Amino acid sequence: MANDAAARDRFTVVQRQLAVVNENMAETDDCLAGLLAEERELLREHGTEWERPLRDALPGLTHVFFNNGEPHHLSFDAAKFPEGAAVLPKVAPEVRYLTLDLDTLVPGLAAEVFALPVLASLEALALKGPWGTAGARALAASRHVKNLTTLDLSYCEIGPAGVAAVLASSALPRVNEIDLSGNRIGSEGATALAAVKQLPPALHVLHLGDADLHDVAVTLLGAAPAFRTLRELWLNDNAVTPNGAATLRRALKNTTVHMDAENTDGDRRE
Repeated sequence: MANDAAARDRFTVVQRQLAVVNENMAETDDCLAGLLAEERELLREHGTEWERPLRDALPGLTHVFFNNGEPHHLSFDAAKFPEGAAVLPKVAPEVRYLTLDLDTLVPGLAAEVFALPVLASLEALALKGPWGTAGARALAASRHVKNLTTLDLSYCEIGPAGVAAVLASSALPRVNEIDLSGNRIGSEGATALAAVKQLPPALHVLHLGDADLHDVAVTLLGAAPAFRTLRELWLNDNAVTPNGAATLRRALKNTTVHMDAENTDGDRRE
């Protein structure tokens, strides 16, 4: 009976999450808030039970996020992820989004992680912690990231060469959005990025916020032919003046450039 009740509650979570999607589309805030509250309560009551088989099978699993009653986003301690990666498709076949959280990048770990075939089932990947340039290069050279559509590498301590390696990679043919915010790109990095001949073919949205960019750096980016294929470029929290912003927008006339309000000086195209 207890199992039947848990199954009914899990079905209810599916119903509520589907209803949340519909209410989001309808923009009815009061009803949406009620559905979200009910969903949170059901997950609070049963989440530990539903997560237990995953935690037993997957070393280093830290967080489970449900969608339609099934786990769809898992977060791992990156150092332990390779231990159970092979069984991930069996115990969580619906998972398409991983976060790999790193405390310290030990030699060989990035190469080991990005050689894992399980990555080929993912559509979204987020790296957190000091993956650095070595981690970025290992990802850019991987044969298993070809199905990613979203890639979050923000605040990963990636240097200019690593940022350039990711944006020049031929291993990411489907990636639509990349977040490289918080990596200290600066003038050196902007020079490296400007030398990239072609961005991933499906890349439409690029985040370079808080990347130590200034007028000279964004002028270099604006002059790079590869960057003219972007639909959106996010440059918030950089030291770009209104003149620098205006120059960049003129250069990337088909790209919506998002910047801090104080950098726009009335020249917004958002």
